[in-house]
Amino acid sequence: MPSSKLLVFIFCLVGASGLCQEAKWTIGPAYNGLDWPAFVRKVEEAHPVRIFYKEADVAGFQSPELTGEAPLLSFLQSGLPQCRIAHDGMGHIFISRDVEIVTELSTAIYPEVAPPADRADTLPDPSRELAETTHQYVGQVIEVGDVRKGAGKLKVTLRGEVQSLSGEGALPGATILIEELGTGVATDENGAYEIVLKKGTYTFTVSQLNHEEEQFKLNLLSDGTYNFRLEGKTNLLKGVTVTSNKFDRVQSTKMGFERLTTKGIEEIPLVLGEKDILKVASLLAGVQSVGEGTAGFNVRGSPADQNLFYIDKVPIYNTSHLLGFFSAFNSDAISEFSISKSNIPAKFGGRLASIFDITALEGDKEKYKVRGGISPITGNILFEGPVQKDKSSIMVAVRSTYSNWILKRIQNDDFNRTRVNFADGIVKFSQQLSSKSRIQAFGYYSFDDINFAGTTNFDNSNLGGSLSWNHFFNEKINMNLAVINSRMQLGVAERGIPFEAYRQNSELLHQEARMDWAWRINPRHELTFGANAILYNNDRGTFLPSGDRSLIEPIEFEVEKGLESGIYVSEEWQPAARLTLTGGLRYNQYHYLGPQEVFQYQEGATITEETVTDTLQFRQGESIVTHHNLDYRVGLKYSILPNLSVKASYNTLHQYLFLLSNTIALAPTDRWKLIDYHTEPMSGQQASFGVYGSFADKKYNWSTEFYTKQVRELVEYRDGANLLVNEFPERDILQGDLDAWGVELTFKKPRGRLNGWVNYTYSRSRVLVRGEDEASSINFGRRYPSNFDRPHVANVVLNYKFIRRFSLSANMVYQSGRPITYPTNTYTQGGFRIINFSERNRYRIPDYFRVDLSVKFEGNLRKEKLLHSAWVISVYNLLGRDNVYNEYFRYNNNNLRGYRLSIFANPIVSISYQFKFGNYDN
Repeated sequence: MPSSKLLVFIFCLVGASGLCQEAKWTIGPAYNGLDWPAFVRKVEEAHPVRIFYKEADVAGFQSPELTGEAPLLSFLQSGLPQCRIAHDGMGHIFISRDVEIVTELSTAIYPEVAPPADRADTLPDPSRELAETTHQYVGQVIEVGDVRKGAGKLKVTLRGEVQSLSGEGALPGATILIEELGTGVATDENGAYEIVLKKGTYTFTVSQLNHEEEQFKLNLLSDGTYNFRLEGKTNLLKGVTVTSNKFDRVQSTKMGFERLTTKGIEEIPLVLGEKDILKVASLLAGVQSVGEGTAGFNVRGSPADQNLFYIDKVPIYNTSHLLGFFSAFNSDAISEFSISKSNIPAKFGGRLASIFDITALEGDKEKYKVRGGISPITGNILFEGPVQKDKSSIMVAVRSTYSNWILKRIQNDDFNRTRVNFADGIVKFSQQLSSKSRIQAFGYYSFDDINFAGTTNFDNSNLGGSLSWNHFFNEKINMNLAVINSRMQLGVAERGIPFEAYRQNSELLHQEARMDWAWRINPRHELTFGANAILYNNDRGTFLPSGDRSLIEPIEFEVEKGLESGIYVSEEWQPAARLTLTGGLRYNQYHYLGPQEVFQYQEGATITEETVTDTLQFRQGESIVTHHNLDYRVGLKYSILPNLSVKASYNTLHQYLFLLSNTIALAPTDRWKLIDYHTEPMSGQQASFGVYGSFADKKYNWSTEFYTKQVRELVEYRDGANLLVNEFPERDILQGDLDAWGVELTFKKPRGRLNGWVNYTYSRSRVLVRGEDEASSINFGRRYPSNFDRPHVANVVLNYKFIRRFSLSANMVYQSGRPITYPTNTYTQGGFRIINFSERNRYRIPDYFRVDLSVKFEGNLRKEKLLHSAWVISVYNLLGRDNVYNEYFRYNNNNLRGYRLSIFANPIVSISYQFKFGNYDN
């Protein structure tokens, strides 16, 4: 029989270090009399070695009698004279009877790829189409597990994380493809994965948005853990990148879903150069804001209080700084951000329009890193690093303002006497308890303290935290358990007119526990289910006089309590290669709790003080009113081609709290209110249909999505309602219907030297409030455009990288003017001047148009520099267009005159500076 040749690929340096190790591998009399398996176990326990062999080759092993210390390799050769024995200098000993053993690679087999001599300290040129590999060998096989632990097993479980080498921690939504099988998995929301495979060697192709695709070759010997680590993409423009799900925008089942990453968001031109991922979100299809410098979003024609914002499971009820000019989230501390506008997952409830889900950056488990930035109004710094290397990490990010220097330079006494302070901080700790289990602790705090000209004070804060435990029971089932706490406090003081001076405060406390399960039945069938419970404590606060001259009567509002709970189950099933079905049910239960004093009113009459008929008293914890509702989720996706699919979905939702607000934009005086004895829960339903496609190897993708939605029991307010001091808001609240429909067209180029997106939305949003009489109706019981009805909206976001150190970004925004109610005429009756108004929202303010531009300059890109930096120059409202924010009317010389208000009527130029310590790539 011709002899065979075994080639053992060992990637190491064989030399003096290996000889020194061999000299230390000695055995003694304690090894006498052991059979071969016991001998191997004792050797591997005593020395950093592993012995590889075939049982047939060592069947004749006879242990020589030892009276003193002997070298291990010499002893083996004496006991197995018929075998070849070799080692590789890394603790691997190979034994074979008739196979030649090679433990050193020839460069003729796998040549070493050396770095270009003239570019050894710089990043690869992004214009090159081929990546360069520096001092690495192709074809390395990584062993996972232990041969002995895998003995007798046909299948093994591989688990771990996909991690970023670019400072983003574990990566949710990364895909892992097993090339030999043509199947794969995706990491969960914590960046973890689990796969069951037969023992053997496999090639894993791992990819994730904004990270380089990498291949890994693993030899699975037994159950084990391996963390795949990906390099960030440094050869592409670091602009905000949009994708639709963890797999593929075309092939996923999600509709009305967008995901943003914050990598390079500094290049998107925004007001005063402040990075703000929520402002960038307003450039997405179907997402609008009332105007510049306003808080909140209107999604698909719905009010701002129908959106729910989460950051690491913590709900944030006040999402803005400086009355809405900036968001309350430090974009540097955010890993990714997603919005669900349609077919909202069954695990979410309590809002009708959208869920904004923000994931904070996870600290690096290997290296300490520091980075930050300075803009004209804020400074921020972020620290991350390991607590216990490879097992736990921490991330701390702080941002604060120093904007008062700008106010002092404005030629206006009121602004000179104005003081603005705001800040926010994020802390996130992650601990890997085992290969199957980990915990995360998250904390968030933000505050605003604004004193306008010494007459008006706004003081608000958010404080929240979550503790979550993620556990894999096996390769198919995992669970996430979390406890959450969130508190929002608002304070307002007005001292402009001494005899009307007042101060008011309120607080909303949200306490929640939730459990979510995922069961991957097979690659085509997944079930998710879980439950949550929320306890609301809504202290509507007090309304008190401010100062000795104030004539304000003190009011103490009642504290509200409510309990909202839900259980859900959802399923994704692929019955055929081209067809995927999704479905879900969510059962909601809501209790409005005592103690409370509740008025009863005359049935069929307008709710006023005069129609009160009785007073009901409820004890502590007693259920005042209970609501039970069942929400549905249904969806399907059919793939016409690999790059073309159609999708449809239908969902229903219910909402049990709302904002007491009769302003167009969110204001500091707005307060949250629970559904109570006199108000019904708002309910919504939405149906969507869309076509999704891509071409040129997914370099370009497009979508067309149609939707129609109905909201019942929409909360509106009587004309002239004063919600600021109303102890009994049911006397000013009216409930009606909202109907909205529209089409969203989107075209995207997510990668390349030139990237960005273009979208256009045509939509309508109309409201009907028709009561028993005129007092309980709005607009005489006729339909009218909602405050957020903008028929035409178009956005363009483009980024272009000329060279590695210079890039250009631009935005263009067009929106139809929002609706407004005008006075039509005036007359005098009984000595009083009376104003007649048009039908509600019959007219519109002028259309909105804006162009922004930014330029980014990066410093020298040498890899080993201590400090890397970049400058961003941005121009907001480049054309200086005087966009109208609002129109109002005043009497001037007995004539009613109209005025227009603009927030930014001139180009706003700003310069920001960003820095990062350490290797540029990391």
